[in-house]
Amino acid sequence: MVGASELAFRLAARELGSVDVTWTAMLDAGGVAKSPAYRREQCAFDERDAPCVAQLGGRDPAAIEEAAAYLSAAHSSVRAVELNCGCPQRCARAGQYGAYLLDDPDHLCALVRALSRGIRRGAARRADGIVPAVAVKIRVYPTTCNRRRASDDDDTPAGDDSRVARTISLAMAIVEAGATLLTVHGRSRGERYDVPCAWGVIAAVTTALRDHLKNSSVLVVANGDVAAPSDARRCARLTRADGVMAARSLLADPARLAVGRGPPTCATEAARRALTNARTYLRYVAEVGAPWQAVTRHLAEMLQRELRRATAGASSASPKCFRTPLLSYRGSSSQQDLEVLYEALDDLETHLRTEVRGSSDGRAASSIVTQ
Repeated sequence: MVGASELAFRLAARELGSVDVTWTAMLDAGGVAKSPAYRREQCAFDERDAPCVAQLGGRDPAAIEEAAAYLSAAHSSVRAVELNCGCPQRCARAGQYGAYLLDDPDHLCALVRALSRGIRRGAARRADGIVPAVAVKIRVYPTTCNRRRASDDDDTPAGDDSRVARTISLAMAIVEAGATLLTVHGRSRGERYDVPCAWGVIAAVTTALRDHLKNSSVLVVANGDVAAPSDARRCARLTRADGVMAARSLLADPARLAVGRGPPTCATEAARRALTNARTYLRYVAEVGAPWQAVTRHLAEMLQRELRRATAGASSASPKCFRTPLLSYRGSSSQQDLEVLYEALDDLETHLRTEVRGSSDGRAASSIVTQ
């Protein structure tokens, strides 16, 4: 993800949810390769965050190789370095990287070979002897017809045969170029998140790779439409992938995939969870630091529902006392600067308690207490 999943968030997600492997934000290959300042701000790792996949964005083979060499040797927690070929955002379009690399498979495979060379160079400097995996994330190709999956439990390929064949062909080429870990997002570059994820295409890719490679150790990770433990189990069953990735859904609730914890059953529980998530995240921000842009984004994602409730139910300017600092934070990660955010969370919690006290459902105001 762009601008998210920095170290503080990854550590919070591990504590709050059932997360086995984490991914960094998409790191600019040129910045990692050439800028010590960029590395200090964006390339933070910790032994508590292992295994971690360091993800790169870019289209220059030389920059990809140098960045991969650096990341492979940067920390023992890095167990894979990934080339992002799935980002559809405007920054990727402007630079012709991310999902726009799918338009040029030959150049994409050249980047995979550069990634592999860089990883081998970096691994030679590691004391633990581990060679990180060569990872690539892709999207499925677009369909040329309007056929959709009949239901979430339909494991047949979505779309026409051309879509499936092109995606399989790309996956094969990427593996032959040296990839040992392939993540497949089940939407095309132009499909929005309200379009059902084509798990059937991911299943076709998984099956084709296993049939073609036989005893190969290449792993496939399925991505898309995973917002609960039940989604993860169903996705794993239908795609037959080795792993399942959740990304966007964890921004709003890092505890979403915790075993035994379903979605909140009422507004009070949702508020309590959101405030707990935010405070846990800020505790790691205070410990390991984070760019302020990431801090404001994560707080906005975690607290968006509660901020809307507070603003909608207010008859005065009181919500500004917590909304402004939470969404417009420009401080550092020092404890002194973060006190502004802690105070804003306290104000938000107080406001929500008052709202519960005055509501008609009779729940006690003291029920909104963070853990």
